Amino acid sequence: MHDFYEVKQVRNIAWQSWAVIIRIFPFIVILQQMVVLFEFERVMGLVEVARGDGSDLNSTNGLCSAAGNLISDVPPCRFRGSHSHSEEWGYQDDHTWKGVCKTGFRQSPIDLDISDAVVVHWKPLEFHNYNARGSIIAESNHHTELVKGFQSWSKKPYITGGNLGAKYYLRQFHFHWDGNDRFGSEHTLHGLHYPLEVHFVHIREGLNESTAGLVHGGVAVVAVQFQLATKGEALFNLDKVTNTTNRTGSLTTPPCSEGVIWTILAQPNFVSNEQLDTLRQHLKQDGSLLIHNWRAVQPMNGRTLFLNKKLPKKEPKSMDVALEVAPIIVVCIMIVIVIA
Repeated sequence: MHDFYEVKQVRNIAWQSWAVIIRIFPFIVILQQMVVLFEFERVMGLVEVARGDGSDLNSTNGLCSAAGNLISDVPPCRFRGSHSHSEEWGYQDDHTWKGVCKTGFRQSPIDLDISDAVVVHWKPLEFHNYNARGSIIAESNHHTELVKGFQSWSKKPYITGGNLGAKYYLRQFHFHWDGNDRFGSEHTLHGLHYPLEVHFVHIREGLNESTAGLVHGGVAVVAVQFQLATKGEALFNLDKVTNTTNRTGSLTTPPCSEGVIWTILAQPNFVSNEQLDTLRQHLKQDGSLLIHNWRAVQPMNGRTLFLNKKLPKKEPKSMDVALEVAPIIVVCIMIVIVIA
């Protein structure tokens, strides 16, 4: 009887792990498509910069080729599912979070008020090895669905450019949503939410999870917001991608460590109702549905929001054109004279 119970328990754990993978897989496919999106030079950014002390965090280190042949010939990734125990905190009472969450002056998320942003012309954010492949772990921790395991890859995904000044290695990505389509994203745009926001968490080269949060600029998060796709609308419309934003802030979950560099794509991508529903089946620790896992926006407290815009291509002046064409005209005249 004891052996039967153990076998049944193992089967239940295995089923729970596969349930996590089944829920998360559609988004892994979508996020793999973002490799193409990120490599477009038209992608720019809004940056909000913050400072702080910080401590431990969940980190991420790369994207696998979960889409299979969807955008490349790279075979699909290998998945391992797991469930983890979460800390005793919740989103319904985020105003009661203690420590830096309550006392910090550079907390995240924030409202993105583009009219107050300072326009800059930094280098575009560059994504390296985001189309590599390897094993990942899809984890349900009662606060979100989280994908990690990228630090074990031979080709580790990382980002450079923007206002980073160093390599930042991807350690995990996770999701924020709501049961109501009018909410879900943590950052808002002029006070309005999107139904979904995905965070790619990176750690600066030379640091680890225990030290990155203690250093200003030790953690860099790329946030991507999603709006509902209408019937027949592509999930990723690359032609509409124009800007991103950068800022400094904090982790949006306890311990709310500050010193995080945020980059937010200024224009949202698309997600379907079916894909959102896979996340809305996520269970909290008490067995109820998790229909609210986003933190309310925090005060700016004098921080600066940067709008990173790519400089437009320089149009040749009429004099420049004349100087470029003049040698050709001279050569043609000489040829005509010789022939004559």
